[in-house]
Amino acid sequence: MNRYGFGGGGADDATAFSAWALGGQAPRPHDEMEFPAIRSKTITFDRRWSLSLRHFLRAAFVESVFAPERLRAIEKIVRQKGRLTIGELARHLDSSEITTRRDLRVLEANGKVVRAHGGVLHPEFFQTEPGFKRKAVEAVETKVVLAQKIAAALPTRGQIFIDAGTTCLEVGRLMLERKELTIVTNSIPLLQLGAEVGAKVISTGGEVRPVSLALVGALALDWLQALRFEVAVIGASGIDPVEGPSTTELSEALVKQVACSRARECFLLAHASKWGEPAAVTFAAWGRFNRFVTDAKLTPAEKSRLQRAGVALQTISS
Repeated sequence: MNRYGFGGGGADDATAFSAWALGGQAPRPHDEMEFPAIRSKTITFDRRWSLSLRHFLRAAFVESVFAPERLRAIEKIVRQKGRLTIGELARHLDSSEITTRRDLRVLEANGKVVRAHGGVLHPEFFQTEPGFKRKAVEAVETKVVLAQKIAAALPTRGQIFIDAGTTCLEVGRLMLERKELTIVTNSIPLLQLGAEVGAKVISTGGEVRPVSLALVGALALDWLQALRFEVAVIGASGIDPVEGPSTTELSEALVKQVACSRARECFLLAHASKWGEPAAVTFAAWGRFNRFVTDAKLTPAEKSRLQRAGVALQTISS
């Protein structure tokens, strides 16, 4: 063993080497040090690169020591939030996006998370419905920006309704942190998230529609008729530029209609893929909405039509 504590092999060598990498006494010119990982070989140090080596080794050592802790933190955050972008997760961890992506690969291989384009999701979202899964991994970053835009116009207290669907779910995730707010929703994924955060979350009740993980039916409609909302945030399966938003099934259309009728203001939120692609059931005319947030590129004539209907249009660049 040399004077830096190396040469004995095993855990003692590893401990001494780690101490040196993290700031112990630096080797002098041309000192020879033996490393347990490099059998029967030595490394000759020179002051010109000794410091750089130490910085490299320190970073590598810290990275390896705290990796398990980061993985546990990621599991906890994703379980609580349900879905995040890579950037959001990196900020939570105070880590780089490169490191975060590497950690996510490890967790995905172990079945702890599901990576999507630009983000990560908790596996529980996919246990019951492949249709919802496909939608949840589409345009994640755009949906987050749309949600942020509409969240800025929502109250910090009072009672609001948030519709089912993956884009509205992003709005719900932001609203959950507003402790003086009550959220009424027919979204099963949002109800799952509501168990561990500040806002009060109330279910509409009803029967489950598997394709959208939405609660629908007479029980949901009766309960909504008894409530009032400051704002109702509504999603759509498709939008006709002239007739307005639509959905694929009558039971969901009825929930949207009643929720809007019980709200002082009604906000429509939709990804660009819905524009010009109407679904089977139109549930409201444009005049029913106060605000429309989208990343769709509308023509001047379409913008003018919305303006005449009294709809405030907010667009984002996708």
